[in-house]
Amino acid sequence: MPKVSEAHLESRRNHILEAAARSFSRNGFHGTTILAICEEAELSTGAVYRYFKSKDEIVAAIAEVGIESTRGLLEAARTAGAATRSLAEMARAGVDVVHFDGAEMSNRLSLLLWGESLHTPQIRELLVRALAELALPFAAEAERGKRRGEIDGDLDPASIGRVLAALSIGFTVLAAIDPQPHADTTRVISALLTGAFAKEGSPQ
Repeated sequence: MPKVSEAHLESRRNHILEAAARSFSRNGFHGTTILAICEEAELSTGAVYRYFKSKDEIVAAIAEVGIESTRGLLEAARTAGAATRSLAEMARAGVDVVHFDGAEMSNRLSLLLWGESLHTPQIRELLVRALAELALPFAAEAERGKRRGEIDGDLDPASIGRVLAALSIGFTVLAAIDPQPHADTTRVISALLTGAFAKEGSPQ
């Protein structure tokens, strides 16, 4: 029997995850069975179980893909200029990712995951780790700005990272409910992060 290539295995795994994502998005996690995922993927249960031991494992894998993708976009948005500007660009990237073509299903899944985390400890642990992972690029940039005197030295970079990661996640949830992008969103974020939100000369 010829050996199956790694590329084929990866392609089949992604095919299952995409099918599961469609099923979850339509029917929710509890309304989707392994059989429904198999039917959506047009695969036998044995073929699906070759890659995933359970529905929970599939859910976790879908979340992992989203985490890695978003963190990659945040890292790519970092610039070599002022840390505040770089943080603004990263935050904007976190907003833009929820409005790309085809993001509706991804946003719905994110909202379902956060809701499910209230009842499923494994999902809650996964999302707590996701928040920590997404906070890392922000925290690293805040640390750079702190060293350069561009960010208040009393502010903890890890806390800055957590707040900005939560901002990105919040826009994902918002987009799931209200998918229409708001034109001024990224401008407001930039203004807040660069200190331009308050009118010059106004009382502080």
